[in-house]
Amino acid sequence: RDHRDLHSYTTRRSSDLVLMFILQRPKLRPVGASLPAAAAALFALYAATIVIAYLQGAIDLDSIRGPLASSNLASFQGFTIEFLINPFKTILPAILLYLGVRTKKDLWMVLAALGVMALLLAFVVLRNLPLGTLFDQAAYMSRRHRIQNQTGLHANDVALIMVQACWAAALFLRLRRPLLFKASIAALVAIFLLALGLCQSRAGFLAFVVTGLVFGIATWRKQIGRAHV
Repeated sequence: RDHRDLHSYTTRRSSDLVLMFILQRPKLRPVGASLPAAAAALFALYAATIVIAYLQGAIDLDSIRGPLASSNLASFQGFTIEFLINPFKTILPAILLYLGVRTKKDLWMVLAALGVMALLLAFVVLRNLPLGTLFDQAAYMSRRHRIQNQTGLHANDVALIMVQACWAAALFLRLRRPLLFKASIAALVAIFLLALGLCQSRAGFLAFVVTGLVFGIATWRKQIGRAHV
């Protein structure tokens, strides 16, 4: 599918989300609902990083047009969509979910929907990238484009989703639940890990390690705090 078509599709879907948000706004959290300070700081840092990086690239777009000449990114419009609009679209669902989820039932429904979406993406990876591609780079490169053709997401993007899904599922193993529940969660973690490995994304592997370190430090600090109580 043409690169421009992918962007137009995702842009329309994001527009639909914003429209639904506006129509449902009276039923959501009050405008003054407080956002955790850490979340607000991370959002501000993310937004500042994206805007600064975009402005640097846009000012000197002529110097980077060479490597991008064969893609839609060489135009100012394509560059803006890819490096300014799309990065903000990735956090738009998180903002809408924060404002819209008000009960535990809503939360569990959202978590279930996100889990199913990640699982479907993992199945797409497993179907198109057999285990043999882990040891055959030529076969991997010849099949990798199928993921983007079928999902509209680059393999690196799918890998990052697998990282989030894997660690989110792993957190459920800490809950006091029946053995069957934990076995099911462990199976999901294994599927997400396998899909992550098959994507062979260095960005995904790095994100996996960094996310694990963040969760580990957070857990350690929580346990230290309990020990001092």
